[in-house]
Amino acid sequence: MTTSPSASAPNDSVTGSFFTSGHNGIFVPLFAGGCGSQHFSGNLQNSDIFHRLRDIITDRASIK
Repeated sequence: MTTSPSASAPNDSVTGSFFTSGHNGIFVPLFAGGCGSQHFSGNLQNSDIFHRLRDIITDRASIK
């Protein structure tokens, strides 16, 4: 997906478009800030994100 400003969009918005019609193995950047953000660095499987968020929210900080 592209995230470049569009000529038809207002100056404060971003438009996107997809280059494929299905899934692919491309890396997706993940940005985290604040409490617990140290648990989101490096390469993660998408299912790891759910488990880490769940553990932080339920105060099970047993994340390795």
